[in-house]
Amino acid sequence: MYMDAGHIVDAAEFSILVQVEMMISRAEYGHTALGKEAHNLAVLYAYKLDNPRDTRELVNKLAEAVENPKMHNLQEIMEDAQEEIDFLPDNKVGIMQMHEFGYRNDSVLPLTMERAVALHNAGLHIYSLQKDGSSILMNTEDDIRETGEDGMFGIDARAWESYQVMESVRAENAEQEHLNEELLFSSNEDRYAIYQIRDDSKSREYLFMGTEYLKAGIFRGL
Repeated sequence: MYMDAGHIVDAAEFSILVQVEMMISRAEYGHTALGKEAHNLAVLYAYKLDNPRDTRELVNKLAEAVENPKMHNLQEIMEDAQEEIDFLPDNKVGIMQMHEFGYRNDSVLPLTMERAVALHNAGLHIYSLQKDGSSILMNTEDDIRETGEDGMFGIDARAWESYQVMESVRAENAEQEHLNEELLFSSNEDRYAIYQIRDDSKSREYLFMGTEYLKAGIFRGL
């Protein structure tokens, strides 16, 4: 609740951006100010995630950490909050805009058209979100582009999380392969590696070459 000109007003009637400023003012009253960086993060968190309860919890954690730095790790709290923000698949749109558009199913994360196209081409299911709360599966890139930039698109939050996990594993595997190859060519010890040669590669000429060809020093790598 909020007192305005002698009247009690439900804070939920205000936008999330107004609410977060009220939360910060209340937390700072009679206490140490959050500081610009923590203040801005709390506002960004509210703007991106549009969740008053979680925003209030974050503001309280930040206030406690600023007031009692020996008891609470401010940097860790801020990093955790930033991770929640960064989990969104599109940094150009947040849940607040999705709610303002009229779609309020938070199991779906919002996308702009271009990001929707990119994730569709990566093999993910993309939906056109409707103001009545329904959604339409986009079967092709043309479906997305025909809906246009004025539309709101979305991806299932669980599908996005799974995709991120797979991308992380793929990146780790690629890094390990790179390290293994560096070790292969930099070591003086006898080593071998198995490569798959593409049909359209110029290296197809090595396919039927024997060891004598390699010993002769003609081989220059794939």
